[in-house]
Amino acid sequence: LTDVALAWLGRGCRTLTHLDLRNCNKIANAGIRALAEACYDLEYLDLTSMKGVTDTGVRALANNCPGLRHLNLSGMYMLTDGKARDFGLEGLQALCNISTKLEVLHVVGCFQVAKGALHCLRKAPFAPILKDLILSGCPNLDEAAFCRMAKKCIGLTALSMAKCGECVTDRMVETVGRSCRLLQDLNLTEAVLVGGSGLGYVVRGCRKLVTLTLSGCHRVDDEALIPFKDALPGHFDPGLEHIHLDGCPLITDLGLTFLAKCASRTKYNVLVNLKKSGVGMTGLRSNLENWVYSELKKTKHFFGMTPLRRWKDQVLINEYGARFKAARRIQAVVRGIAGRVRAQAIKAQFYREFVAIRMQSWWRGRLARELFLLLVWEHERRVYAHSLLVGFYRIILAKERRRILRERRELGIAERAAILVQKHYRSWLAKKVVAELRAAAAELAARLLKSALDVQRVYRGHVGRQYFKAVLKAHLEELARRDNAARRIQYNWRGFHARALVSAQRR
Repeated sequence: LTDVALAWLGRGCRTLTHLDLRNCNKIANAGIRALAEACYDLEYLDLTSMKGVTDTGVRALANNCPGLRHLNLSGMYMLTDGKARDFGLEGLQALCNISTKLEVLHVVGCFQVAKGALHCLRKAPFAPILKDLILSGCPNLDEAAFCRMAKKCIGLTALSMAKCGECVTDRMVETVGRSCRLLQDLNLTEAVLVGGSGLGYVVRGCRKLVTLTLSGCHRVDDEALIPFKDALPGHFDPGLEHIHLDGCPLITDLGLTFLAKCASRTKYNVLVNLKKSGVGMTGLRSNLENWVYSELKKTKHFFGMTPLRRWKDQVLINEYGARFKAARRIQAVVRGIAGRVRAQAIKAQFYREFVAIRMQSWWRGRLARELFLLLVWEHERRVYAHSLLVGFYRIILAKERRRILRERRELGIAERAAILVQKHYRSWLAKKVVAELRAAAAELAARLLKSALDVQRVYRGHVGRQYFKAVLKAHLEELARRDNAARRIQYNWRGFHARALVSAQRR
């Protein structure tokens, strides 16, 4: 693919939005300029390992593609910080001053990118919305410029400074931890000057961290992992999944204990690579129970904890169970509160009714005592009337009791008669059913006997016919054998007689 083909592509596909040109080494600035002038709607462009493209090509993209969101310039060794010329800006300076929607920028291996590019990124209109910034293999980064740039790029979710050598310091990592609160992926591979002070700010500040790569960071020791020990449940959301500590010889079993406490408190932390570190198999096995969703793995290129198969499904199941239990607990607490409130209301109502009843009782007692004083003088007059009323009442009560006893006796006789009738009727029904069952059983036995006799008769006839056929066959075979023997004797006798006659005639 050459510049001419890229120009044809631009003229033919003017609404092109996604283009991948990785490893197209024959394309130069002219092809990129023709493409940018024709396809002004480009949003995704990958120019990895295009060694013929320089700052001029990047300036053409910046001037003609305002909607560019994803730009990969990895492996473009001729890319620099850019320069401010009389006719305009070049390189990354033009990109940072003109582009407003850029979200992903990769400059892996662009060793000429340094302080100027970081200064332009700080002032870029897209700095607050920049999400993915890869600076791997850029050994000339400036500490002060990077810190100022990181304070502006507050929306970063992925940042890589792998293999940048000694230009990456603890202050840079500390600034990232303080400013980039949404960071999910941080790669500090072979950052030989990074120790524990900056890493603590990353752990405490970047609570959405998912992947942390510290491979080859020789100054990272057990003390640098202490912030992991202090992480509370729910500190990392959605959860720290991957920690790469391979090539960190200062990390020992003590540091692994800090990571184990973090794994037991936080959500995930399922992959931990400890190849070529100071952690041994004994220390890893002693903390194995803290990694719920991981298993121990040791190969030629890996040593540490790897995630179980379908571990995210297990996480979903466990989280659902925990939420279900929490909901049940909350429901129980709410029901308990509602029950106590209801019980308190019922108790208050009871106390009000109790007080009202007591007051009514006291008032009635007072009225009764007053009436008693008024009715004492009538007592003697009512004694005789009382005795008469008692007599009449006892008579009426005796008559009523006699009537009740008579009705009970009649009801008892009727119940016993009904029970007796039911008993005889059930007995008659049972006898009738038993008689029918016996008749059916006798009929079935007779049918079975007749069927057995018929089967025996047929079988005996069949056996007799078979026996007769066998006897007849043996008799016929005997007669045939005798006939054959007789013919053989006759044949021998006739031969003997003929030979005798022939011998007599010859003599």
